[in-house]
Amino acid sequence: MKKIVSGVFTGLFVLPALLCASDTNDVVVGASSPTNQITTLPEMIITGTRISTLPENTSSSVTVITADEIARSQQPFVADILRGEPGVDVATTGQPGSQTQVFLRGASPDGTLVLVDGIPVNNAFNNGFDFSTLPVNNIERIEILRGPQSTLYGSEAMGGVINIVTKNGGGPPTGSIQTEYGSFNSLLTRGSFAASEGRFSLSADGSFHSTDNDRINSAYQGINFSGHASYAFNDWLKAGLLATYLKSKNGSPNDIYTDDPNDSLKNETYLVGLILEADPFDWWNSKVTVSHSHERGIFDEPAPNPPFVFGDYFS
Repeated sequence: MKKIVSGVFTGLFVLPALLCASDTNDVVVGASSPTNQITTLPEMIITGTRISTLPENTSSSVTVITADEIARSQQPFVADILRGEPGVDVATTGQPGSQTQVFLRGASPDGTLVLVDGIPVNNAFNNGFDFSTLPVNNIERIEILRGPQSTLYGSEAMGGVINIVTKNGGGPPTGSIQTEYGSFNSLLTRGSFAASEGRFSLSADGSFHSTDNDRINSAYQGINFSGHASYAFNDWLKAGLLATYLKSKNGSPNDIYTDDPNDSLKNETYLVGLILEADPFDWWNSKVTVSHSHERGIFDEPAPNPPFVFGDYFS
């Protein structure tokens, strides 16, 4: 394979639409209510129609995996979460750290559009996405939209769309550190932090994963970071910064009869997005996104840099 260097820079795009918050909102009836009960509004999704909609009102098959479900699964990577969903096939070419691709409803990996906070992260070289480097760190929810969606998202969504939404910090400062160790000198270390102070909120998560595996030249090392910061200027105007960084290196021993001691594959992906949310009226919700996504893969010899691509996507 050749060296892959790609960049995606999304220009300013304003889209007035009737959008509601994608997360479930809790409304508490005041003390003057005779029952003083708590009412929970139904969950809304935006991936299916690009407008906040009830799942049962969309014509497409949509699955939403929440942060609680991700935590209960105790799986370290997004590919492990997707493996148990209907219509989603996950294929790994070898041991942990090897290239991992998703086949949505039988479509090839280059027909599944992968979004992180609404920003496309598909590889510009083969139009696919390697899920081996994507952990569940700092993920609030995963939306899986099955079936052809080219009308909404273009030719990359022939098989469907997988939208990964990161967490937004809130409440008092909280943090955690987790370390796991196992066979083949496998090590997984994770750390997270979230806080909010006044109008400012922050959420960040990072991890390091390494393993020697059981074959010659099959060791894997991966570094991952994800962060989300936002500042609310007032009740209707908020700005945010998204950042994701994925870097991995793994040996490629080829088939069991070869055991090539020299081949290796390196991947480096970073994503930066600036978000401006404006909601000046009850009937108005607009969002402006400036984003840049870059993915680099190294295998043998380099390839020329592809041009920047301009587009409009939800974030």
